[in-house]
Amino acid sequence: MRVVAGTARSIPLFWVKSPDTRPMTDRVKTSLFDSLNPYLLDALVLDLFAGVGGLGIEALSRGAAHCTFVERDHLCVEALQTNLRKTRLSDRATVYERDVETALTLMRSEDSPVDIVLFDPPFSLGKPPARTALEALVERLADGFIERGGLLVYHHDNETEGGFKTRRFGVINTRNYGRNRVTILKAL
Repeated sequence: MRVVAGTARSIPLFWVKSPDTRPMTDRVKTSLFDSLNPYLLDALVLDLFAGVGGLGIEALSRGAAHCTFVERDHLCVEALQTNLRKTRLSDRATVYERDVETALTLMRSEDSPVDIVLFDPPFSLGKPPARTALEALVERLADGFIERGGLLVYHHDNETEGGFKTRRFGVINTRNYGRNRVTILKAL
């Protein structure tokens, strides 16, 4: 796993092997971020379920102004902080070692809305019955965490629906990569 492009290009990233984390392949990351390039310059990014930070670090490397990372697993957070230091991007990052719900509650009073949410939950959360909680989380993101016109980038498996039951986000693109699928939604 490495940074694909930008100021930190080719820097290898540490990762943690666990049942809940799976790094996005370089092929998928390249395709995804090439399509996001027009939106990244000076963007405020929120990386939820960040793992070791591969997606948020890629956004920073490609020109995002700031990324807030949210990850609850302590080993992943240690690797994420190492990766930020290694890529020299720590000064443009905030890390919350919390579950997503708690972090969003803390962030409500501190941060302004973001331009891009990188949303990479464990694939099992996209399936019933956990899907209900994921739908509620997306509704919460639409209510003040993301700018109108901002993007929600949802990484999921190809057996999971990419859209959500909300009028606050519309699907603008879906890309398939074998077992992986990335759905990009726009805040309305």
